[in-house]
Amino acid sequence: MRISRRFNITESTKLELLAEGFNLFNRTQVTFVNSTLYAWSTTGCPAGVAQCLTANAPFRTVTGADSTLFRERQIQLAARFQF
Repeated sequence: MRISRRFNITESTKLELLAEGFNLFNRTQVTFVNSTLYAWSTTGCPAGVAQCLTANAPFRTVTGADSTLFRERQIQLAARFQF
């Protein structure tokens, strides 16, 4: 996004003020989420049962996020004098 404003000082001289913003919305791009709800376990099972299903604690937690394409917010200010 770029915003600029040009001011005429005299007929042949001008002053332009610029503000540019990059990645203004700055969202984290989630690339992987733990999708395992249950896991087989041999501990904590009732007597006589060799294996049972237990709930997976990190279910639906983010395990991967991409930060190479979308970097932090950056704002650039500039002034241009034309004569």
